[in-house]
Amino acid sequence: GECAAWARGREEAVSYSGPTAQHHVDRIGDFLIPTDTEAHRIDAIKCIDGTVGRYDPVQARKEGTWGERISQEYSYPRERIEPVRVFLDIGHNVGGTSVWAARVWWPDTLGAIFAYDPNPACGHFYDKNASLIQSGVTVYRHEQAISVDPRPVFHCDTRWGCSYTHAEGLDLEPRQLDGDPYEVAAIHPRDLPYANAIKCDAEGCEGDVLDHYTYWGDVHVLMLEWHTQVNRLKAFALADRVGLTLRKNDCGDAQQGVGCWVR
Repeated sequence: GECAAWARGREEAVSYSGPTAQHHVDRIGDFLIPTDTEAHRIDAIKCIDGTVGRYDPVQARKEGTWGERISQEYSYPRERIEPVRVFLDIGHNVGGTSVWAARVWWPDTLGAIFAYDPNPACGHFYDKNASLIQSGVTVYRHEQAISVDPRPVFHCDTRWGCSYTHAEGLDLEPRQLDGDPYEVAAIHPRDLPYANAIKCDAEGCEGDVLDHYTYWGDVHVLMLEWHTQVNRLKAFALADRVGLTLRKNDCGDAQQGVGCWVR
């Protein structure tokens, strides 16, 4: 039955041992990526190339967007460098956003990164790519989902960046999975650590983070990929309530978009 399938999926969820390649990013270095399937390879490259750029308003206007999906998903127009020392990376994938935060966006202030992803294969590549983060930045990686459910069921998509534990409201029609779903360890969002900047891209868990995170008064930057209209509206209401100002609003489509807010 269902429990047997969950157990089988958990047994199949091992750290990556397939072929790899290097993916070079100018001014950053070489990322390690999977090449066992084309879906894994392309998704890893998109995770990296979609975040490492700097915000270019001319390019953004030309593309008819504020920047999402043109190598600058979470960068935004800024007047100053925010005093960010602790960065929370929820849905870390192969590490593109953590490296970007440390090397590109807060290179002189960042001191610690707390990264979360329940996918052990993503954890394998994150650990390798964390070598691109400069000395002086301490990385704490956790193989956990973020959920109010203490026993969430993880659905590992063939595109790792589209994996999820929160199915409510998601467009699941085109998704294909790497094996059976299985239960994973989780941390309740109220137990997440203090941070000055939060990036959350975890296919629906943003609602739980918005509802239950504790340290909003210390957050200078919120970078969110929302996956339902309910969570989009929730993000705008939360930002207004805690004193964060919208700096980037890339609505994408009905199922997905990116918002960045700054104190």
